[in-house]
Amino acid sequence: MKQNETVSQPIRIKAVVKALAASLVITFVLFMIFAFILFLSRMNEAQISGGVFVISVISLILGGMIASKQAQKAGFLHGAIVAVCYLAVIFIGSVIMNKGFFFNMRMVTMTIGCLAAGIFGGIIGVNIQPVKKFKRS
Repeated sequence: MKQNETVSQPIRIKAVVKALAASLVITFVLFMIFAFILFLSRMNEAQISGGVFVISVISLILGGMIASKQAQKAGFLHGAIVAVCYLAVIFIGSVIMNKGFFFNMRMVTMTIGCLAAGIFGGIIGVNIQPVKKFKRS
């Protein structure tokens, strides 16, 4: 490698951290709204689990989009990394709150769905073109 060449960093850590923070904030806000809806209505456990899953998917699609838009490359990879980090934070929080780790089919579904959402968001984000502003003549 020549001395003047710069090494291209395949993963933009700063973009991933910002996107992870945004995903967690979005999740928190949506959970607060969902909690208010639960307070006003009577939902069963299946509906609550579905709501949690949908909130996580929405948060990760947006997080993947944010990461790949800022990185401007490797949307698949950046979206997947945001999803894995998000799941790690959620699982660690779950272990702390529940005083243990419970592995079940819901956890497998959540992991696959969140990973797919992050990847999807990353692919979308890297392909979004900036809006061109028209000048009036």
